[in-house]
Amino acid sequence: MKDWSRRGFSAGAYTAEHYPGDKINLIVELDADGEPLVFDCEAVVVWVERDRKELAGVFTNIDRRVQEKIMRTIFARQAAAQQQGSSTHI
Repeated sequence: MKDWSRRGFSAGAYTAEHYPGDKINLIVELDADGEPLVFDCEAVVVWVERDRKELAGVFTNIDRRVQEKIMRTIFARQAAAQQQGSSTHI
């Protein structure tokens, strides 16, 4: 995964031949709050860049608890970045 949110993802270095509109089953492994978060889900491919071997998708079937964990992780990272940014101002 290059980037992710509770609604979707972008990934690089993929090897499959997916096209926009393809429905895919995934096993996702993320770093959430310094600990691994692994979950199964379904997604629809929305964008493919063949030359760079990148794609993006939207989660279509993902457990609500996993979505909540992802959101907590995103908010924690944003808060940490804002706090660090405000502490560097003189």
